[in-house]
Amino acid sequence: MKKMLAIVMVLGLLSIPALAFEPTVWNTEDGEVAEHARVFTAGGSQGACNKPVWTFEMTTTASVAQWINWHVSATTWEWYVRKPGDYYTDCISFNLQSNGDIAITFSGFADLYSEESIKQTIDTYYYATLTDDHPTEWIRAEDLNYESILIPDSQELHEGDQAKLWNRIVVEECNSACEYGNTGTVIITLVNQKDWIDEQGGWDI
Repeated sequence: MKKMLAIVMVLGLLSIPALAFEPTVWNTEDGEVAEHARVFTAGGSQGACNKPVWTFEMTTTASVAQWINWHVSATTWEWYVRKPGDYYTDCISFNLQSNGDIAITFSGFADLYSEESIKQTIDTYYYATLTDDHPTEWIRAEDLNYESILIPDSQELHEGDQAKLWNRIVVEECNSACEYGNTGTVIITLVNQKDWIDEQGGWDI
């Protein structure tokens, strides 16, 4: 039993990265200690005898995490409808900036709903686009939950890209005079995030 325990302990030690020392890192711009970069040194070399020429290799690597800056101009549409009709708008926009692929998914979207109405739902649609062109096709609200939008890494994304989210509602004669609503969730995922970043965006090394 002691022999097995010793083997486990040795294997555990072998799995630890050879990070020998963590020097201080400073920001070049202001000379302050850096918060968003860390460095470790590993390895080493030495020699001693009368050999006239000595060589050793120096290796520098950098693992860059994915970051994002995002902004949405609004998180609520408040429709006020006087008469039945088929209406649409583009009044919400997204600004996205990142250094890697971004995936956008959706959860909980559905037609606007009211228990008080003869027809309890208002047919609701969405459409996302990177241009100012009016939509030629729409995605039904509940179908949005099965959609995944991948924004690939690009120069435009590094500099900042913009998208518009359009909304359409179809109000019918059988929709009663009352209040309707739905709340869904938009999920933004950094596809290329490193495993040394924790779920809160902090260090995990």
